[in-house]
Amino acid sequence: MSSSTLGGTDAVEFGNGNSYLGQWLDGNMAGHGQYMWVNGDQYVGNFEEGSCSGVGKKTFASGRVAEGQWHQDVLHGRATVSWPSGESYDGEFVRGRMHGFGERRTAGGSYAGSFSDGREEGDGRYESASGDLAYTGQWTKGEMEGEGACRWGDGMVYQG
Repeated sequence: MSSSTLGGTDAVEFGNGNSYLGQWLDGNMAGHGQYMWVNGDQYVGNFEEGSCSGVGKKTFASGRVAEGQWHQDVLHGRATVSWPSGESYDGEFVRGRMHGFGERRTAGGSYAGSFSDGREEGDGRYESASGDLAYTGQWTKGEMEGEGACRWGDGMVYQG
């Protein structure tokens, strides 16, 4: 690592090729800064004690973008993630996993409701992109399961 002071604002290139430009406190990245990985990933936002913590935006070389609340280098709190495929998620995260209320959109449709450990869990509503299927009800481990109502495009409805 090369730096002059590691206090105030400084630019540092680490031995692994990653780099950081921003504020430092007691030798740690702290405050606002920009961290760039050698693989092309980049994070711009707040740092605490050397990790991405607070509000920030990480842009991955793959095209995925994650913006929102971070804690110790993972999403934690409210955030939005989008993928190059067009898929997106807007909602709550706990330790980097979708958890709490959120809305996920994919090419196949959208789901709004509860998530647990990265999957649909609890009450939620799914609607296919074509409009041929809508389900409102309970979910378990990412699957429609339990009490709910299903409506098909032809008007047929199942409740149970």
